[in-house]
Order: sequence, then C-alpha cells, then structure tokens
Amino acid sequence: MPANSTRPLWSLADIPYGAIDPQKIVADTDWFYLLAGASFVEILSDLYTRNLVSYYAGDEEAIAWLEKEWEVEEIQHGRALRQYVETVWPDFDWERAFAGFRQDYSASAQQG
Repeated sequence: MPANSTRPLWSLADIPYGAIDPQKIVADTDWFYLLAGASFVEILSDLYTRNLVSYYAGDEEAIAWLEKEWEVEEIQHGRALRQYVETVWPDFDWERAFAGFRQDYSASAQQG
C-alpha cells in the first residue's frame, strides 16, 4: 500500500463469496467461533488503533501509518470475515451478536 493511503489494495468485490461451499465448513463450530470472533475484533480495529496512537504519541510516522493504513485494512478484514460468516451461517444473527460484543469490547478497549 502506498504511503499516506486510505484505500486498501483489494475490495470485498474481489472475494468470490458465491464460490464458497458452506457444506465444507458449516458443521465445524470451532471455525464458526473463530471466524465470527475475528470479524468482531477486526471491525472494531478503530478502538484498538486509538490505544496504539496513544502508546505511540509523538511518533507521527507511526501514528499516520496506524490511522491511514493499518486501521483501514484491519476493518476491511473484519468486513470480509463478516461476509464469509453470513455466507456460511446465514441463520446467525451477526448484527445482534456483534452489538453485545461491541459493548463489552469497547469498555475494555477504552481501559487500554
């Protein structure tokens, strides 16, 4: 990714979600929890970025990279994982589960 970029090099449209065969993974609860949990954490990377920016206070190069590149890419990872989870497990209420996770995670991320 070029310096000072706010756009990832890939998009969700690049991922062939229609080619996913849910039957290969749908019964695997370990993968379900791993992927759903990862989607939650990645989408909330903005919270963790704030902690890192605070930690690296004074290092403008690190802060710029975190805010303009790392955070954008991590949030996109979360969106990609969310789409995968919703493709394989369409009955899972992702939004409801995420809301509960966000409430708990936000409190702990702010304690940073």
